[in-house]
Amino acid sequence: MIKNETITPQHIVKVFKTYHPTHPLKLVCDLIYDENGLFKTEDIAKYAWAFNTINAVGRALMTLADVSMEAYEDMVNVKLRAKKKKGYNQHNLISAFCELSLMNTFIVRSSDRSSFVYEDRCVDGSDKNVEFTIKMANFTFHVEVKTSDLLLEDRNIVKALENSEKVLVLDSRNKHFREIMEKSPVPVIGSLDNRIVDYLESANEKFSISKDEYEVNLLVICWDDRIHQPLMSLKSVDAEGILTGNTHLKNEDGTPKTFDNVGCILINSSYFLFKEYIGFLLFDRFSPSFPVDPFYQLFTNNYLIDRNLTNDRVNMIQSIIQQKVTIVNEEYANTLPPVSIAFMKDKDSNVISFRKRNIDDIVDLNS
Repeated sequence: MIKNETITPQHIVKVFKTYHPTHPLKLVCDLIYDENGLFKTEDIAKYAWAFNTINAVGRALMTLADVSMEAYEDMVNVKLRAKKKKGYNQHNLISAFCELSLMNTFIVRSSDRSSFVYEDRCVDGSDKNVEFTIKMANFTFHVEVKTSDLLLEDRNIVKALENSEKVLVLDSRNKHFREIMEKSPVPVIGSLDNRIVDYLESANEKFSISKDEYEVNLLVICWDDRIHQPLMSLKSVDAEGILTGNTHLKNEDGTPKTFDNVGCILINSSYFLFKEYIGFLLFDRFSPSFPVDPFYQLFTNNYLIDRNLTNDRVNMIQSIIQQKVTIVNEEYANTLPPVSIAFMKDKDSNVISFRKRNIDDIVDLNS
């Protein structure tokens, strides 16, 4: 195992250079660094976006190496490599970035970095683990991170748009789905509700019931700019939200199914940031002297669902991510539009745009 004192920016760059030739981190490193991991260009202004791209992930990796070499090596050699038979897996890379961003944010803000436990097992006798555990002041956080393959969702929408100028996207569960499919004048893409169910079931098995309000079982769901989708899936009564009394998930006796071990859910937009990050678009919009850093949750939109909502817990989470969170309850979730119309921003690109709508604007369910 490599010792953490040998983890330098040059070392990290040399590891990135071993990635697949099409991997974005290798492409950037080959552009501005030589084989020894040293700068090969003096034109910093021209390649500011490239320096910022590598510096951001490099800083996060060095922070991780300071607390856990096991976590560092797993991240840099496996997760960020995102290897597949040919090339690399974009979704797996984004997922790794999302996980690294959460770990970096918590580690940097912790007053007890030595408390960090990578892939902690919270349930005695279980072989299932959360991403990490860490102490934050008088709180202990067990953190599980989930990402949905929203790139696949984008491809499904693009494919549907090949034969139609518009596509109806159901952003939440709808009990009239079959009728909507039959009556819609445009192709229909169903909701991603089942994925959120999977995340809750998986996290619930990895957590054990919290001892008190200062032990927080935190499920983090990383999403893109369509963040209203998981919010409605979880808390909209109209959409039979998973965490509402009107949930479509029932026990055998007909009572609502609950996920008692999941104490708190944070939904953020980091998947969107990292879609732009791997496309080399993110840093073009910010000054090189003060660029956005996607490896801090400060730069994402954050929404909180907490079954034990206390001021201390909310304040601690806001202190960790360094910004206000939006508290999501049933009233808030019910105000969100349940469907969107997807279309190409312009005919010569693959940029998808969305307009939020109500289902009655598109489909007459009373006819």
